[in-house]
Amino acid sequence: MPKLIPRTRAEWAAWTKEAEQKSPARFYFCVLALAAVLMVAHYTMDELSYYPERSLWTARAFWSGAWMYAAAPFVNWFVWRLVSAGRVKALKPILLMSVVLCAGSALAFCVPNLLRSIESMHLHRFDPLIEKWHWFTFRFYWRNWTSLVLGTGNLILLWRWTKMAAKLLPQRGTHKPSTASRSSVVLKAVAITSATAACGVAALHLVLPRVPANQDVVDIARTFLIEPRLRNDFDYLIGPSVFQGHPLAPLLKHLELANRQRHQFYPNLDDATFQEYILSPEIAPLPLDEVDWRRTLWENFYPRIRRESDPVAAAQIVVRSLRERVGIDPGYDYRVGVETIWTEQMTDEAGFERVYVAALRSVGIAARLNDGGQAELLEGNQWQSAPHALISCFEDKKFLVPKHGLVNFRN
Repeated sequence: MPKLIPRTRAEWAAWTKEAEQKSPARFYFCVLALAAVLMVAHYTMDELSYYPERSLWTARAFWSGAWMYAAAPFVNWFVWRLVSAGRVKALKPILLMSVVLCAGSALAFCVPNLLRSIESMHLHRFDPLIEKWHWFTFRFYWRNWTSLVLGTGNLILLWRWTKMAAKLLPQRGTHKPSTASRSSVVLKAVAITSATAACGVAALHLVLPRVPANQDVVDIARTFLIEPRLRNDFDYLIGPSVFQGHPLAPLLKHLELANRQRHQFYPNLDDATFQEYILSPEIAPLPLDEVDWRRTLWENFYPRIRRESDPVAAAQIVVRSLRERVGIDPGYDYRVGVETIWTEQMTDEAGFERVYVAALRSVGIAARLNDGGQAELLEGNQWQSAPHALISCFEDKKFLVPKHGLVNFRN
């Protein structure tokens, strides 16, 4: 009985060569389609890290990005086919890049969840806790990982093409270059220019957000990093002095995550309300500005309220979870920001209201502090007091006890 499935490397090589010779167009399409499936799987794991247990296949936002990843292998192959006039064999490297991206994303998606499960089941206690590993988040390196793999793969293809083009060019002094040689030089120049531009764009996205903000950095970021529909919000964020002289990375996180949550609770919220009470990282004036809190709070609270559409119901879930983490001590005398409160897990009543407002804003609920320093949220078109936990503070109270008079208790 003949073997239907190749088992050794030599058998696979012979099978692929036979399939390519039999029907080249079909073979190329099948390999590129496989690479497209792997790219979509890579993209899906990134979206699942943002929206766990959500049905991505029915979400328009998912498909608006998925088609670009599916088309990437076909576009990459076509560009190299055009640039090298079919001389560079780009099919195998493109498939290899897709495999590496998918495998790396699978590890990056599964390993953190596996460690969190080990910790939640009390099989092992990590010190510090997993949620305090700020670098251990999928999104932190997902974009860098994609750019690194695609950039490295295409640079290797460029290096192969330059070596091949050098062999095709005639030696100096032998004869005049032909039209084919001149076209090879032109194609080489186009390839080098394209690769340089791609590396420049990748470097721009990696380096610029980490540079202290000044007017030149802001102008470049606004032009190359910010989508046109988000530039109005970007201008609002960059206005306050809180971001002057600081890297733009926290600002870009606020911009991205706030717009992700923009319509979950308020389908028709006006821009001014959104910018002041959801997008803005400023909650109350403090001696030290702490603005890099949105991603941490969003990753903690969004999975709990992802199915909610009522801001009051979502706020009840948020405040219960927040109260489990952050303690309230009237003797806590430090006026610190949201990041410190979240890390130290202790504050006073005023500090709890500040971090409560930040938590509500992180999931897309319009929130503010009223004149009394209490958290309020927007329900419909009306501002109302935000729900509070059953045990919200430690206060001295007096209770009437029979036969013993008044006795002080502490909750």
